Amino acid sequence: MFLFAALISVGLWLAGLPFAILLGPVAGAANLVPYLGGLSTVVLSLLIAATQFGLTEVCVWTMVKVAIVLSIVQAIDGFVLAPTVIGGTAGLHPLAVMLALVVGASLFGFLGMILAVPATCILKVVLGELYHELYDQV
Repeated sequence: MFLFAALISVGLWLAGLPFAILLGPVAGAANLVPYLGGLSTVVLSLLIAATQFGLTEVCVWTMVKVAIVLSIVQAIDGFVLAPTVIGGTAGLHPLAVMLALVVGASLFGFLGMILAVPATCILKVVLGELYHELYDQV
């Protein structure tokens, strides 16, 4: 969450959006719920750019830069930060975390994404115990 907030703050500041330093922590806190961080950043950035620059060409270019920053930060968060942090905490490989999230989302939607990593941890423990029960008898 803190890394996401820092990346958003720096990226929006480099994009020239006013109040970028304040928007980063809001986006980081909202990022605890999947996709809410990105959505809140887009909505708040649009509101800030429209009120600061009006509906002008500067506003449009600022929003293009915000979209680029958000795409880069979401990619870093989705492919590097989240799998590494969640995998390290849960004891799962980052690829297993990403696969669990994709399968959970495909089968059960939003609830599946929330329950995917805990279910994968439970499955890992159960399968490990079964493996040891079956093959340690020799």
